[in-house]
This record gives sequence, C-alpha cells and structure tokens, in this order.
Amino acid sequence: MIHKNLRIGRFPIPIQGDHSAFNSEPAAAPTNRHCGPPKIHAHPTLGHAKLGGQLADARTKTLSSSCQRFPNTVREHLTTPLRSACRFSELLEEECRHSLDGEPKEYLEAILRGAGRMNQMIDGLLSLSRISTTQDRPTEVYLNVVLEQVLDYLHAEIDKSGADITVQDLPRLIANKSQMVRLFQNLIDNAIKYRSETPPKISIEANEKDDEWVLTVRDNGIGIEPRHQGRVFDVFHRLHSFAEIPGTGIGLAECKKIVEKHGGRIWIESSDSTGSVFQFSLPSLQA
Repeated sequence: MIHKNLRIGRFPIPIQGDHSAFNSEPAAAPTNRHCGPPKIHAHPTLGHAKLGGQLADARTKTLSSSCQRFPNTVREHLTTPLRSACRFSELLEEECRHSLDGEPKEYLEAILRGAGRMNQMIDGLLSLSRISTTQDRPTEVYLNVVLEQVLDYLHAEIDKSGADITVQDLPRLIANKSQMVRLFQNLIDNAIKYRSETPPKISIEANEKDDEWVLTVRDNGIGIEPRHQGRVFDVFHRLHSFAEIPGTGIGLAECKKIVEKHGGRIWIESSDSTGSVFQFSLPSLQA
C-alpha cells in the first residue's frame, strides 16, 4: 500500500593596442592616398591568449567525448567474452543434461551464476561511471513526480514484499532528473531488499534548512551496525554474502556520487535493529 500526499506548488520563478607606432613629432597632414585615422594593431599576446583558450576548449571537448564513449567501449570489450563463456556453458549444460549429476553439475551451475553476477557488476560500474560523464543539463525537477516514476519501476518488488510506502510533500529542485530517479530507486530498493521478517514500512520526507533541503528515507528493516556505517557507501562493500542477499555492492556508492555531484552529502542518521534512516542534502531552488 502506497500513501502519497502530493502537492505541486507554484514558485516565483577595449581593444588594447600597441601605441609604439606613433611618433612624438606632429603627424603630417593626411593626403588623398591615405585617408582616415591611423590603424591600431592588436597586441600580439592577446592573439596568443585567444588561440590558447580555443585549444583548451578543443581539448576539453575531446576529453569529454572520450569519457562519454569510454563506458560503452568497456562494456563491449568486457561483456563479449563473458557472453561467450555463458553461451558455451549453457550449450554444455544442454548437451550433458542427462549425463551430468552431482559435483560436475554443481560446478557448471556455479559458472553460470558467477557469469550472471559478473554481468550485473559490469552494468553497475558503467552506471556509476556515467554519473560523472553525462552531459545532460540540470532542469527543474519535481521530486514527487520522480517518486511516482520510481514506485512504478519497483511495482513488482513492492507488491511481492507487501511494502507500505508513505511519501510526503517533496520540494522541486534544479537537478538531473534521471539521476534523481536512480537515487531514490536505489534507496527504496535497498530498504525492501534488507527488510526484516515484518513487511517493509518506508517513509520519505523533506525538511528545508537554510539554503538546502534534507531528505530522509526511513525504513523498519534489519538495520546497519554502527561499525559498518562509515563504509556502506564504498564500492563493492557488502555486509551480507551474495547467497544471503543478492546484489552488487554498488547501489549506495552510486547514491553518494549522485548526491555529491549535485552539491550535497549523504549519511546514515541512525540505524539499529529497528531499521535505518538515510539522509541526504540537496541545494534548494533559491540557493
């Protein structure tokens, strides 16, 4: 069951020259051949500076273009041999379906599981790298609309877990919408995944403090011990084995990178056996 208290408000929204060419003696009267004022030649260092700026801009654009191509290039080169390994393992499984049993069958299944997990990790790392390389311009974003989209994405997980999600009236900000979707999707999916024996109860709210908004995602899950709270945002840092709770260990690192790119910070306010409270700050619309 999803409780939404949505309210969309209205917010009032000289040319420097080289004068050494002039003599101190009076100039001769102009003739018909040379009419008009004397020419002033631009200082040569200004031309060099302009050229240097153009070269720097060109290098920046080239680097930016290379960074944008990098994730796709990496994915192509890493996933091609991985797909081959998966395909041949599947063919072997089909070919030897009736002759494989016991340990050989377990080994083959382990290969397929490992390949699938590796593919998820590659996708996660590429998603993490795109946060820095994306050229999408920030726009005015309604966070309540973002949450509507996230809850639609996670509809199956919400129904399966019986999660009860309450969304308060959230602000609108200048942000990258797709990254805001990813941020909330990771936090809500995390709350559902690390639930306790009781159905998940998740609340999302926002409070304005000075020139920023502090958003809170609270759950009643299994919590995080204080000794682990400083590392949960590290890449690949997992508190449970993949067999216990599947995952890549990248989701919270992605959240941290998104928030920091938007000029904010993310932290765990409190966490114990009754659940976790994730909070993060984002600049307000007026900031």
